[in-house]
Amino acid sequence: MPKWFARLFAVIMILACIATAYYAYRHEKLSYAVEDARVSLETSRARENKQEFEYNQITEAIPEKERELELLLPQSQAALATLTDLRATRDQLREEYNTLQETLAISDEESTRLQNDFTVRMQNLEAEIIHVEEDLNRALRLLVESTPASAPSIP
Repeated sequence: MPKWFARLFAVIMILACIATAYYAYRHEKLSYAVEDARVSLETSRARENKQEFEYNQITEAIPEKERELELLLPQSQAALATLTDLRATRDQLREEYNTLQETLAISDEESTRLQNDFTVRMQNLEAEIIHVEEDLNRALRLLVESTPASAPSIP
């Protein structure tokens, strides 16, 4: 065999090996993509079946829930009316509480003022009592001094 033929054969074989390796890689990649798509499709179908089952359950339960809702609706409306009344009562009671708090504050101020006034008057009265007692003692002393010596003395 000629040398050029051996070289051409070697180049063709190397190219064939590269092409075979490339196609093997591409085949593996495509096989993985096909398998992934198959698994994804199975998952989607299973999810669809599950969703369909759940939808059927919900569809069957709707009439029963509607009946329950019809039974509960009057109670709910009554509770809502009661809630509205209670909120109005709460607001009214808050207003009354605030009014009473203001009245209490005014009463406390008035009480404090009256207590202070009472204390001042009591101090003035005590001072006046002391002054009257002193005047009475002086008057009594003057009376005793002015009486004749023969009269009995008052202790």
